Amino acid sequence: MAVWSKSEMETFHADGSYTIDCDVRIDGDQIVVSYFDNGSVEYRGREVAEGHFTLACPSLNGRATLHRLPNSEYLDGFWTEGGERGMWRVSLDDGRAD
Repeated sequence: MAVWSKSEMETFHADGSYTIDCDVRIDGDQIVVSYFDNGSVEYRGREVAEGHFTLACPSLNGRATLHRLPNSEYLDGFWTEGGERGMWRVSLDDGRAD
C-alpha cells in the first residue's frame, strides 16, 4: 500500500478555488482520498484503467475522477457534489511510504 499523508488538494469551481491538506492511499486498484472540511470527508474508488480512477463520496452525494501519469506527483480530475461541479488536483507529498 502506498500512503501520502501530507498531500495537498486544490479544488476549482465556479465560485473560485481553495487548497486543503489531504491523505491519499492506493492499495492495488483501490484509492482513498480523505480530508477534513467541516467534518471528515472520504472519497473511495477503483482504478478502471491504468492510472485512471473513479471515486464516490456518498455523504456528499459526490462522484469524481482522478488520473495519474506514470511517476507523476499529481492526480488530476473532475468532481460533482449535489449539483455543483469542478476540477481538482492532488499534489502527492514527497514523504511517501510504501
